[in-house]
Amino acid sequence: MIDVDANRTAWVISCRGCRTRVSQRGIRAVLLADNQVHLFSTDLPPEGCMLMDGIYQTDNCACLIKDTGCRTCGNVLGYHISRPCAQCLSSPNNGHLWIFSSNAICSEERRSKSTDDIMIWGQLPRVEKSESHEMLDQYDQHCR
Repeated sequence: MIDVDANRTAWVISCRGCRTRVSQRGIRAVLLADNQVHLFSTDLPPEGCMLMDGIYQTDNCACLIKDTGCRTCGNVLGYHISRPCAQCLSSPNNGHLWIFSSNAICSEERRSKSTDDIMIWGQLPRVEKSESHEMLDQYDQHCR
């Protein structure tokens, strides 16, 4: 899982291969299991991604993971933590379950439409847990 704070810059994430927008709710982060690994993450199902076949675990924990790919070109962009393990759930985390490899995506700072100022994570619209679960259910159904 990922550790981030509300004062970090918000990012727009796109596929490096075809430039399809993946998410407007991205944030730079580091992997909790290895803080030398820099990546991007988001807390909501990304609109430009699809789940790939297969599920696996990493060597660091028992989370169940599926790779994610670009809906347009199919490039693997990162992974989705389909089922977080007890160890990760008990660690400080921000609920970001969609992780993107810095090598697979392009990123640009998200800017306010009204002022063109760079936005920080804490300025993004909050998503209620029920809304987040509903979006996840729709995402899972769409990917089947």
